[in-house]
Amino acid sequence: MVEETYSAGLISQSFWFVEMKKVIKLIDEGKSEEEIKKMCIDENLFGAAKEYRAKRIYGYIWNRAKRLDKTLIDLFCTSDLATQKVINLIAILRSDRLFFEFMFEVYREKNILGIPVIEDADINIFFKNKEIQSEDIAAWTDGTKRRLRSIYFNYLTDANLLTAVEKKKTITPPILDIALEHYLEVCGDKGKKETSLAEIALVSLTSKITNLITTLDFVQTEPVSDIVKETSYRVYFISDSNEKISNENIVIADKKDKDTTKRMFRLRFNFKNKKYDKSQKYYLVAYDDKNDIEVLRHEIIMDIAFADDFGFFT
Repeated sequence: MVEETYSAGLISQSFWFVEMKKVIKLIDEGKSEEEIKKMCIDENLFGAAKEYRAKRIYGYIWNRAKRLDKTLIDLFCTSDLATQKVINLIAILRSDRLFFEFMFEVYREKNILGIPVIEDADINIFFKNKEIQSEDIAAWTDGTKRRLRSIYFNYLTDANLLTAVEKKKTITPPILDIALEHYLEVCGDKGKKETSLAEIALVSLTSKITNLITTLDFVQTEPVSDIVKETSYRVYFISDSNEKISNENIVIADKKDKDTTKRMFRLRFNFKNKKYDKSQKYYLVAYDDKNDIEVLRHEIIMDIAFADDFGFFT
């Protein structure tokens, strides 16, 4: 049910909770799409200053509303304000693939790891990784990505999932309504539970390597279960030209512990004894050992003083 293509369309949209609430009420009353459209535009249900503005808002709101099935519509109408805002956020996530992936790869991961703050750098790294995966995103201007970053933070704040005090943005995970939690567990976004492979994530908050021997902390993000399957990964560092610059670690993601701390592990990397250019890009990467698919890419700076001068590692 999540949109399949990447888009920067959210830069022209707002959270629009009040507007969404009005449309959902009309859907619950049995109004047809045409009747709702007429009320929104001809009768200016949203109180827009211009007709073209009313049409635009309606188009965006309806695109979100149609992502909600009857169960979620009913839940919205009978829930408290906090739950309604979460459901509104779900509708937005289902209509925008990039925002959905940001929530899954950044917000969710930090919540799992117990890291309470989202930094601007986190979303900058997220966009850099997406640029590698998508030519469309790579073509966006820095201004577009800055506006999307601001939009993401605003949406999370409006949904009460983020608290912003000055420049500090603290994660505030929602306490879900029992009925909504059950719906998400049963249905999720695909209507059924599918198996997936156990994933790993970098825990160490590092953007710079300063020694030829470095250790980093990782975590297996979920325990192995009936729907999360064991797998293995190859983890190492490469240059922008795809030259391998470190040893390769093999990670077996087979931990079943529900306690996150027991799924954490440390890897040691020995780097090639050579001169590194601080202006060049280097990456920590991880590949699924079974299908050779890249699952992690983290950009770093190689700032190793006097490398190649002493021959300790040759």
